Amino acid sequence: MCESDAPGDVVDFLRGYHDRLGKAVFENEGTLDKYLGDGLMGTFGTPEPSENDASNALQCAFDMLEVLSIWNRDRNAEGLPPVRIGIGIHFGPVISGDIGNRRRLEYSVIGDTVNVASRLE
Repeated sequence: MCESDAPGDVVDFLRGYHDRLGKAVFENEGTLDKYLGDGLMGTFGTPEPSENDASNALQCAFDMLEVLSIWNRDRNAEGLPPVRIGIGIHFGPVISGDIGNRRRLEYSVIGDTVNVASRLE
């Protein structure tokens, strides 16, 4: 899209995409860790773990697929190509905290659990 579409169209698309998927994270008691270009990273159980974290993450994935299915029906009616995604989920321990330098810190999670989820995606 970045090579063929107008910059404003790409930004509008990403805003719609991030809005839809971000809502699924929040509606399932997740935290939106960061936007990653055309993706996002949600965490469950951060900063406070609960017994529902794994099931919330799984429900979030199902909700994301459902919202994209609806969006793709609308896009199809407009003659636009479908949006396809990969979702990676893993459950386990992470290292969490403010990561970065003095000028720009951001709360995030790192570790094998995060790496496995990324690779599964």
